[in-house]
Amino acid sequence: PQIRRGAADALREFNKVPAPALPVLAEMLDDPDSGARDAAYLALSRSKREVVPYLTAKAKAGGMAGVELAVDLLRRHGPDAREAIPVLRDILLTCGLPTLQQRTARTLAAIGPEALPDLRWALKFDDPNARRAAAMAIAGMGTAANDAVDDMLALTEDKEPRVRESAVLMLRGFARKRPHVIASLTKTLKDGDRSVRRAAADIVGSCRENANSAVPALIEMLEDTEWRVREAAANSLQKIGPAAREALPTLDIKTNEIRAVIACALYHAAQETYRNRTADGEAPFDYAQALKGKNS
Repeated sequence: PQIRRGAADALREFNKVPAPALPVLAEMLDDPDSGARDAAYLALSRSKREVVPYLTAKAKAGGMAGVELAVDLLRRHGPDAREAIPVLRDILLTCGLPTLQQRTARTLAAIGPEALPDLRWALKFDDPNARRAAAMAIAGMGTAANDAVDDMLALTEDKEPRVRESAVLMLRGFARKRPHVIASLTKTLKDGDRSVRRAAADIVGSCRENANSAVPALIEMLEDTEWRVREAAANSLQKIGPAAREALPTLDIKTNEIRAVIACALYHAAQETYRNRTADGEAPFDYAQALKGKNS
């Protein structure tokens, strides 16, 4: 193994790895010696487009170590790795290993729009880990994934809580200027899983004034059975702005604990709101009164 490792290390010194060495280095990704595998990986990471066929072959028929390393190396080639899409899709759908599925989905996303149909297909696959990995990868594609927004919305009703939570979180970059996404997330505020409710509250709050329609549902969440959910709801109300803050004085806040949640959420906004309102000649918002509740 020392000789193999040394040879791979030597190839790293070339500005361009010689073509005859590429298939040998690709095969070394499955070397039983971890040092040799690492040396081959580093040498291949300096290679250009011509290495893609060898990496694709290794991803298709290699051992577990070789597949993982080949998938990661293909990601470096972005759109130039488009010929690997069918192989990567099969790994994502059939390998059954969550970590490898996530790495594979990220590689598909790095390839770009040509891989989006395969990622969208994975959103509907039987394996929940494949659906979750695909959702996370699609979200990382930014505006290139606009066509998949409705697919991710459908996942907010998935039977698996972890998939629903991931789908909600992945909608962060798409929700703010899409009323139908905000409306769907507002329904998710009543999800049966606490992590999903909390995630939905966070994303709705990130939409700020565009999420005014979610204020009544967030106010109801202030009495959720879970502390973290109540905290997320209060933070979101603070972010949404005037529509949410104006609603607070009408609340029947029954417990000191809920008042504490709201206090934590509003603390950082208090000074800014005071400055803005007094500058416009308005009376400042009375946070103290809001925290007392209407029946106090």
